[in-house]
Amino acid sequence: MTFTVPIFHDDALVGFSCCMAHWPDVGGTLREGTTDIFSEGLQMPIVKIYRKGVPNEELIAIIKNNVRLPERAMGDFRAQIAAVKTGERRFLDLIRKYGCDAVLGGIAFTSLSSGAHHISGLDAGGTAYCWGLNIGGQIGISGGVSCNGPL
Repeated sequence: MTFTVPIFHDDALVGFSCCMAHWPDVGGTLREGTTDIFSEGLQMPIVKIYRKGVPNEELIAIIKNNVRLPERAMGDFRAQIAAVKTGERRFLDLIRKYGCDAVLGGIAFTSLSSGAHHISGLDAGGTAYCWGLNIGGQIGISGGVSCNGPL
């Protein structure tokens, strides 16, 4: 599941906070392998799980009715909502501390991705960056190396 919250400052959209996580209880078969996308889990279009701060209970009920362990899934749901809200709050904290122009002017990445222990980015000039642990060599250099900047 992926959750995204838009971040507004002075009524202007300034960014997004996103969290993608695998819910082990969604989809899959009791036998080995799947044969189509529908076996992989609940297929949903982009929808609003919250509208003006109010949860969409009908949509939450659909999710609960399509998982094997609804209470566990709702724990995953609450954790992801907390993650995107934390990202929103911390981004706005940066804007309050350093100013909107400084924060937005400092974002020069064209692509970002993250793993369990690292975040990597590609800037507009093509330089790759990584922050965190490269446990299994995911970023193209030998595993076990910590990264904190350009590669």
